[in-house]
Amino acid sequence: MSIENDNGEIRTFIIPVTWEECGQFIVRARTLKEAIDAVEGNEDGCFGTSSANGEYVDDSFKVNRDCLTVVSDISLYDDLFVDLTIEEDDESSS
Repeated sequence: MSIENDNGEIRTFIIPVTWEECGQFIVRARTLKEAIDAVEGNEDGCFGTSSANGEYVDDSFKVNRDCLTVVSDISLYDDLFVDLTIEEDDESSS
């Protein structure tokens, strides 16, 4: 399915985004090196994906335009879906 839409129909898109967060983890370890290694090796998610006091890094939000996707069956993405439907203003209601 093409990303471009010439007929004006409302479609659903997956827009991949990234952003940075700055925060702190509290780690109990024998040495500083062990604590840093534990945080850097967080692939198993034992610290979660976000620090408890994380803050958004200004100007870090970006859209990955190389991975845009048109969705033909939105039910596959129910857990991720946020309805940001953009429709034209209805001038007759003003």
